[in-house]
Amino acid sequence: MARRIVLGERANGDHGLFVSATGEDANSSNNLTFDSNAIFTSGIFAYGQGSVSARTSVSQNSPKSLYTSEGTSGGQNDRIAHSLGYRPQVFLRWCYPDELFTNPSGYPSGTYGVTTLSPGRVSSTTSSIRFISGGGGEPIEVEEMNNAIGYGIDFEVDSTYLYISNYEAGFKGFPNQETKFTGLTIYYAYIITTAPDNGLKL
Repeated sequence: MARRIVLGERANGDHGLFVSATGEDANSSNNLTFDSNAIFTSGIFAYGQGSVSARTSVSQNSPKSLYTSEGTSGGQNDRIAHSLGYRPQVFLRWCYPDELFTNPSGYPSGTYGVTTLSPGRVSSTTSSIRFISGGGGEPIEVEEMNNAIGYGIDFEVDSTYLYISNYEAGFKGFPNQETKFTGLTIYYAYIITTAPDNGLKL
């Protein structure tokens, strides 16, 4: 699988952020869809990377709402100041821990997300009940399903901050919302540009 994003030094000695076309290696290819050194691309205001921990329960709230109610104490949310005074365009990519490789052969020294994903999240809860006849003709309510699942990452940007939240809550199911599997820590990299937000999460 081709390495689509390089943040730092490329094989030719260039420094910056580079995103290659599908199937191309961003470390060596000149077929780039984004080059932070190119004069026609949006200016880079800030960039960085970090991680956000899995949460214990499914949430359907926005990243800003989650940060406002939870802060960063549990590690599921992050907030990055930009203070541009308007909503800038943000690029974000993420991966799971098993998709990180440190000092792979043929790469400059560092840790790389070999597979990176676009921002996105799924949060869902499902429940159902049925009634059966009980003694004396009274119906008895029987719970058949009570599932909750959450995964992915999402971000929200306003005129002052970039908010990033992990939606990984694993899967909890019948009976009694037992944990079937837990969510994972997510590693992310972001770029805040000087261009105004166009409404797309890229």
